[in-house]
Amino acid sequence: MTAGPLWDLLSIPGAMDPTREILCYQDRSWTYETLMAEAVRFAPNLAKTMSIMEVNTDLAVALVYSSFFASSELSLLNFRLKIEEVEEILDHRVTGTFFVGNRYEEIARRIANCGIAASVGTLDTEGFEIIELDGFPLEGSEGDSSGIGRSDVVLFTSGTTSSPKPVVIDSASLVAYVAGTTSLPTSETAAQSTLLTMPIFHVAGLIGLLRSVFMGRKVVVHSQFEADTWLKAIERDGITHTFVVPTMLRRILDSEGFDPSRLLPLEVLSYGGGPMPPSLIEEALERFPDSVHFASTYGLTEAGGTVCVLTPHDHQAVRNGEVSKNRLHSVGSPVPDIRIAIIDDDRNELAAGHVGEVYVVGPRLPLEEEPLINFGRRWVRTGDLGYIDGEGYLHLRGRADDMIIRGGENISPLEIEEVLVGHPAITQAAVIGIADETWGEKIAAYVILASDIDVTELPDYCKVHLASFKVPEMYYVVESLPMTSTGKVMKRALRDAGSFPEEGRLLQAQAIDGSLYE
Repeated sequence: MTAGPLWDLLSIPGAMDPTREILCYQDRSWTYETLMAEAVRFAPNLAKTMSIMEVNTDLAVALVYSSFFASSELSLLNFRLKIEEVEEILDHRVTGTFFVGNRYEEIARRIANCGIAASVGTLDTEGFEIIELDGFPLEGSEGDSSGIGRSDVVLFTSGTTSSPKPVVIDSASLVAYVAGTTSLPTSETAAQSTLLTMPIFHVAGLIGLLRSVFMGRKVVVHSQFEADTWLKAIERDGITHTFVVPTMLRRILDSEGFDPSRLLPLEVLSYGGGPMPPSLIEEALERFPDSVHFASTYGLTEAGGTVCVLTPHDHQAVRNGEVSKNRLHSVGSPVPDIRIAIIDDDRNELAAGHVGEVYVVGPRLPLEEEPLINFGRRWVRTGDLGYIDGEGYLHLRGRADDMIIRGGENISPLEIEEVLVGHPAITQAAVIGIADETWGEKIAAYVILASDIDVTELPDYCKVHLASFKVPEMYYVVESLPMTSTGKVMKRALRDAGSFPEEGRLLQAQAIDGSLYE
């Protein structure tokens, strides 16, 4: 068995400081030495292709590195997917071994019975063991012929506008990205720790794990996010670095246990994974201790991670009044190996200030069959709309698929959502278009309230901040919105709900059916 290139991300720092504590989960802790030993121990159970469907645990982390040692192609699945969605995903990528948490045994058995997986193992996190599923024994890498052993990592898009799609991240590119954006362990990183609440099936969670382990920053693993637990961990465990999505930050600020003094250990709070309402990040900058540095990251699975960063310096400049708060409306400027291009429908590059589709260009991207004029073959369409300002910062204006066309006018839902969230009584908003014979589409807004308001006031509020043709005709007050596990609103689920009234401009709606949650 020959270790793959991704194994270097653990073995190199592990050889430098084998006794350094690098991983914690509940009451268990692991040094480089013990984590490598467990990863090697599991390797004989792995096929050339393998999939993991489990919440964040130390056992799941060990299996990730075990796949690197065994040179297995690794697919990481969203543990909130329904059986039918898992079948659809794996039907296109037959897997040699399917590892699942105990709670997903029903899915595992069905997948195995369909012949999509050659062998199945359930993960006993408490006992730190893999248990064979009856009738589908683990065959190991030597006996498996279902894959080609490419040692790549397969992640899946979030599925906010369509079904999740597989994205293959080349192992060499992933190693180059992680090693090129971090340093090896130092005495400084020995005193730091990362709180990992983002699931590792998400590119932000996986990259966060790999970068922290490579640089020697201890990773404290949480299976799920809960605001009070998050606050306790920062205070108790002395967490210095962590990543949140906007919905997580909202819940942290709204928590009864929020107290700036509890956040004093925190050095850097990174955020991303979806549009950050400017009013929310402004509130965080005011309420968090001045010692906490903020960083926004914009990336996508297809590009293998971060492509733009709004740096701590940018945030501090806003705090100090050195630059306009408008900078917080951006997702930052491109990282060194990436160029951002704004492209129109005719595939021409647009000048600064003009809105078009965001394209990412760079050496770590997959090869496209059709070259893009002026950029060659390494580019990715993001599906996001945006523009670059005069200082080189990227501003997003929503998803191209979400664009509302009303009376021939293109309307960005994100622009309306930002206005609605700016209302002091609204904590979250989602805007979609509804088919209409007269206008092409009408605009519907779903809002979650922090306090009671007279909903009939909302059209007048919107008219103050928006052109009249952008003001929603319909308003749904709901208790929850259908979300992905990484905090993005599933607008396809809103459209599929079908609960749009034929008459009346306003509606006090009941909570959306919880079954819409992924």
